[in-house]
Amino acid sequence: MSKITTQDIENLTKATQTANLLFVELKAAVSSESALLSDAVIELLETVSQTERKLKRLVMAAGVDIATPAKDV
Repeated sequence: MSKITTQDIENLTKATQTANLLFVELKAAVSSESALLSDAVIELLETVSQTERKLKRLVMAAGVDIATPAKDV
């Protein structure tokens, strides 16, 4: 089994941060006056939330604290 590289950890960390940013922006869109848009965004929020949790678990499984710089594992 090959080891997780610094680049792998960096990519996972960036993906986690991006998922979090997307979640925050979608959460703001829920307050739209359009009920149709709000309903669609709520479904997206659930998906993005699940994705973010999975990414965080992958980063933790790699033994990296998201708040610290990536190091070879």
